[in-house]
Amino acid sequence: MRWLTLLPVVLALACAQSGGRQPVDGFAPDTPGFDSTIPDNYAGSDNFVAHDPGNIQDTGNPGDTKGDTAVIKGKYPPSASPAQQAALKALNKVRRELGLSIADESAQLNKSAQAHADFVTNHCREYDGYGLSPHEEDPSYGDDFTGKWPWDRAAAAGYHGQGVGEVIAFFASPGPAVDAWVNSLYHRLLILDMGLQVIGYGKSVGQSSCPWPYGKMDVMDLGLGAPPQNAPRFVLYPHDGAVGVPRKFEGYESPQPPKPKDGYPAGTMITLQLRDSSRFQWTEHKIIELDNQWEVPHMAVSNVPNTDVGIEKDPQAMQGMRPYLALYPDDPLKPDTKYRVVIGINLGGQNLGVRTTFTTGN
Repeated sequence: MRWLTLLPVVLALACAQSGGRQPVDGFAPDTPGFDSTIPDNYAGSDNFVAHDPGNIQDTGNPGDTKGDTAVIKGKYPPSASPAQQAALKALNKVRRELGLSIADESAQLNKSAQAHADFVTNHCREYDGYGLSPHEEDPSYGDDFTGKWPWDRAAAAGYHGQGVGEVIAFFASPGPAVDAWVNSLYHRLLILDMGLQVIGYGKSVGQSSCPWPYGKMDVMDLGLGAPPQNAPRFVLYPHDGAVGVPRKFEGYESPQPPKPKDGYPAGTMITLQLRDSSRFQWTEHKIIELDNQWEVPHMAVSNVPNTDVGIEKDPQAMQGMRPYLALYPDDPLKPDTKYRVVIGINLGGQNLGVRTTFTTGN
């Protein structure tokens, strides 16, 4: 079982550098969807739209894409370690698949993330014994203290962007950490936010005697601002045409999304996040197993609910986050099976049917 922690503070849009909302710790495990025709009886919407990656230019360093031509890596500072470069590449691979702007890496955020990762593993026993959130630092633990909260640590490292967020995992490995953040709910919404501009990453391994999970740390600090002008109207995950999508979501995330009818594990997490909140309403939601046209029972929660169509208020919704809808089946999905998701939105008076088709892994 692998755990993640999320600091859902100072997110989305262009929020303040320091805020009063308290951090929460978190956890999570699990992977990436396009088809065409859809039966009319499975959607009453006027139009179907699929995600267009748009005109995203390659701003990465020369030679980044060797052996992985679909990936745009983004710019990283000369001081970036191989692990920091790998974290940026892993994140941008997902962002590129979804048509999002790629992120760059900040030397200052790399410094703050690395220092915090080292601080937690250096003081793993204090974290285990006193229950301090791994997003916090206590100056009494040692002279390697760099700031209580992520924005304090980022400022101490010289970063002064519009907003700062942070996600944490316990792998000490950038690939598994990014996979886990993407395949959760609240972590995913943050690192795939349209306004994400720069990141920093740090990893650390403590002594073998460190209490679990504090002996292995991944920290990603996030520099958030306003979305670019060419940002898509929405971000749908898994993307249309995705294969190898995880069959289940174990619920190892805090705050934990509301439990489905029979508890966790549930089916994989499906999310739709909108660019802005002006004049919209969710109008329908369906998950369909295409082999037999069976409609899959699922949870539907949002920070902008519509109980008339079965979309409940997410009690864990975080202030300042863009409008989102999360769908997750009551039970794990079948292996090697194709599913279609249909979500209806009335956006600015226009009815749209957003759809994605994906295939699960083993």
